[in-house]
Amino acid sequence: MSRKDEILDALSDIITSNGFQTNFTISKLAKEVNIGKSTIYEYFTTKDELLREALMRLFRKAMDNLHERKIDNNLTFKQNFKQELQFLFQLSINGSTVIKFMTSDFKDALPKEWREEFILKTRKTFKIYEEQFKKLIAIGTKEGILNSDPTGIKFTLTESLVSGALSYINRSMLGFKDPIDIDELIDSIIEGVIKIYQD
Repeated sequence: MSRKDEILDALSDIITSNGFQTNFTISKLAKEVNIGKSTIYEYFTTKDELLREALMRLFRKAMDNLHERKIDNNLTFKQNFKQELQFLFQLSINGSTVIKFMTSDFKDALPKEWREEFILKTRKTFKIYEEQFKKLIAIGTKEGILNSDPTGIKFTLTESLVSGALSYINRSMLGFKDPIDIDELIDSIIEGVIKIYQD
C-alpha cells in the first residue's frame, strides 16, 4: 500500500468512526499514520484536497459495496427483503458523514472528473438497486406472498416507501428528525409492501 493510500485510509477511518470534526488537524492525522506532518503535504497541497479525496474514497467504497450485493436464493422473500433493507439502512447510517458533505458547494469544489464519477456512480447505483428490488419482488410473487404488478404502480409505491425510509434515516442522522428503531422500521416496510401487493 502506498503512503498516500495509508493517509487516505487513516482519514477515512477517522471520518467513519468519529464523523468529521472541526478540530481535525493534519498533525493528528500524521500522528495516526506515524509520519511527519510535512509528509502529508508531499501528497496533498491542502487540507481541503485531502478531505475531498478521503470523502470520495468513502463514497466509491459505499457504491462498490452496493454494486456487489447479490440475492440469496436459499432465503425467502421476507428474509431477502429484510437483509437488503438492513444493508441499505446500515449503509445510510454509516454513510451519513459522507452525506453531510455532499452539498452542492462540496460537489462544486470537486474536480470535474470526480463530479462526473459521482453522478455516473449514483445513476448506476439507482439502476442496480431497481433491478435488485425487481428480483426480490419476483421472489415474493413466486412464493405467492405478492400479487403480480402488470402496471408497475405497486413497484413504484414500494420504491417510494423505501426511499422515504432512507430519507427519514438520513434526516434523523443529521438531527432533523427523531431517531427511529431500524428493526421496527424494516418490519413495517415489509408488511407495507405485502399489503401493497395484496391489494
